Amino acid sequence: MFGILASSVVCVMLHGCLCTQWSIQMTENITAVSGSCIVVPCSFTVSPEYDTELHNTSVALWSRGVVGGPAVLKTDQTVAAGFKGKILGDIKSKNCTTVFTELPQGFKEALLFRVEGPANLKYTYPKELFISFQTGSAPQPVLSVSPRGEVRAGSTLTLKCRAIAPCPSLPPEVRLWPQMDGSNSSPQVYSEQGVMFVTVTESFTVTPNHYGLNVTCEVEYPRRNGRESHREAQSMTLNILYGPHNTRVLMSFPSPVPVGRLLNLSCLSEANPPVTSYNWYTVSGDQLVLRATGQELFLMTSWADRGLYVCEAISPNGQERSAILALEVETEGPQCSMVPYVLCGVLACLYVITLLVEIYKYKRSHSQPLYTFIVNILIMKMQPFLGVVGRGGVMRVGSIFVRIINATIVLWFHTV
Repeated sequence: MFGILASSVVCVMLHGCLCTQWSIQMTENITAVSGSCIVVPCSFTVSPEYDTELHNTSVALWSRGVVGGPAVLKTDQTVAAGFKGKILGDIKSKNCTTVFTELPQGFKEALLFRVEGPANLKYTYPKELFISFQTGSAPQPVLSVSPRGEVRAGSTLTLKCRAIAPCPSLPPEVRLWPQMDGSNSSPQVYSEQGVMFVTVTESFTVTPNHYGLNVTCEVEYPRRNGRESHREAQSMTLNILYGPHNTRVLMSFPSPVPVGRLLNLSCLSEANPPVTSYNWYTVSGDQLVLRATGQELFLMTSWADRGLYVCEAISPNGQERSAILALEVETEGPQCSMVPYVLCGVLACLYVITLLVEIYKYKRSHSQPLYTFIVNILIMKMQPFLGVVGRGGVMRVGSIFVRIINATIVLWFHTV
């Protein structure tokens, strides 16, 4: 016993020389889920002269508080109220791996590992183990992305969702969603400094459609005796850099556009960072001719504006052109037929002939001067003008003026 205490003192004083003879490898802090279990991977070494005392009669135990504190768990039994578990490791192989299934409510003290042989081997390792059981919650998963920083469209992005797996008999279910096309999401289990983890990894080629996508890493911890599982999640929003995408032209008026109509052509495009400039082109043969710059193009449409238009969006990450837009313009007016003019001329001739016949008849059958007859007609036809009202008023006024014109023509023929 004295020799072991002396070795402990020398180990502290000559760290790195004798400490390797009495050492223990385990994590110092570990978190578990209430209603589940927690496995503490553990291994130890002893001074070579005590190797022979490590056999079936050796005892391993965990004590609370400080060196010499009360034992809570032994190799084959629980010795303190509120504690449940089992030392799984083979002491002969210097394996002290232990599973704890229950700790007292609110327990926050340190636990120390001790090994005892049948003779002089009795040693408590000073390295402390802190265990915490979370009630009503579970350890948060960790969501990471690689490469970090700016990610450009077309590159490969890897998402990793990692969760601690403190209880191998009740492993957590780890998920990454949404599921990406072409990704690999097989769960992997590994140990890191004695702590078990489960990871899910997805690798995929990013596109502009992934910009602003919310991805979530979710872990679900099952619990014993049919108790409701615990779920925790962590999310992040993808920030993808990409050049102009989905570039298109919008028209304020559908084609064909009437001549003289104010037409607004708008160039729309999506990019991160945003588009910095726009160009408008017209198609001439197999070439593009620059027409204007700016996101909008205003045209007071004429026959010369018809043709094929293309808009181009430019950003720091590239440029993209829209599909060709065919702009059709209606002709400047309907082409008039000569038939109505011919009919109008024929009717006018017939009217003049009829009027001459009436004048001839009047001169043969009346002794009254022709101009007196015309004045009487004017007075008679003007009297209704003062009473023109109602829906037929416009037609009556038009009739009066037509008759005045007729009388003027008759007077002119009489004086000739």
